[in-house]
Amino acid sequence: MLEKTNNNNCYIPRKITAEELLDDDEFIMSLIIPGQPATKKTSQRIFRKRILPSKAYCDYEKHCEVFCKTAWINKGKLPIDFGVKINMKVYLKNWIVGDCTGYQQSIADILQKHEVLSNDSWIHWDWENEHWLAGIDKSSPRVELTIKRFRHPKEKYREEQELALKQKDERKQVKLKNLAKDNNE
Repeated sequence: MLEKTNNNNCYIPRKITAEELLDDDEFIMSLIIPGQPATKKTSQRIFRKRILPSKAYCDYEKHCEVFCKTAWINKGKLPIDFGVKINMKVYLKNWIVGDCTGYQQSIADILQKHEVLSNDSWIHWDWENEHWLAGIDKSSPRVELTIKRFRHPKEKYREEQELALKQKDERKQVKLKNLAKDNNE
């Protein structure tokens, strides 16, 4: 509810979206990203003593931008800053299959980079009793995502912190008001 700002060291309310007020398991959005998905760690590159993601991943990340922005940001939505449950179905063009964690990291980082999520730590991966690898589709490889509301344990902590900051700010305002009143007398 509150977020610290740099100007005058005061606190302003955090924007709470309609999606954040949804009950657990309520649908937020679906997103289909066409094309063969890529993971970051397969075929990493070393450049000037830095490890870079694979070229395939970098290309895939750029490819995903238009789909992520069309599905969320271009609709006037703020990046999701609360817990979500994501069900991911991956359709590949062949049986060269990466590992689940690699695809999860890749998709999570892409959702964060393209501002669907404020932070990928809000994700709870959920498979709904199905495997993440949905199959092979040579003509239409893709990633299908279903995003639903999920109460993340960190949300309760954030609420407690925001309440404490609000109370501190209120005490400060009362103190300033009393000081101003004393100076006018």
